[in-house]
Amino acid sequence: MSYLFSLLFLLIVIFGYVLLLENKCHYNFGKSLLLSLSLIMFMMSIFSLLNIMIFGYYLLVVLGIVFWGYFGIKMFVKKEINWRSLGNPTFLLFMLILIIISLGTIKIVALRNWDEVSYWATTVKRLFYFNTYLGGNNFHAMKII
Repeated sequence: MSYLFSLLFLLIVIFGYVLLLENKCHYNFGKSLLLSLSLIMFMMSIFSLLNIMIFGYYLLVVLGIVFWGYFGIKMFVKKEINWRSLGNPTFLLFMLILIIISLGTIKIVALRNWDEVSYWATTVKRLFYFNTYLGGNNFHAMKII
């Protein structure tokens, strides 16, 4: 997947949860975005503790796409969702920061490819490889010089 396509895919998933919270709980965009990201991180940590991290990842992605599709259809076909959230200053600021960071880092290969020297990058890779936070083989000690 290309960098921009994966970024667009990530936005679709996150905005699925944002739309759910905006329409069902009547939160504004900023609160919905914060709660959506917090919910996704919390659920991933729960799935990891249950040793089903990869299943949880796919489940959260599918749910995000389903929520986005459902509210997208409501928005365009039934016209039940107002467009005020797209003009919200929080939304515009979020999109501006995301675009600046995305375009600023598009040429930095180390952010997108294998990174052998970073401790945290290898730790995250081990989390996905072993599908859990804890485990006998999932200990990665930091080297102290």
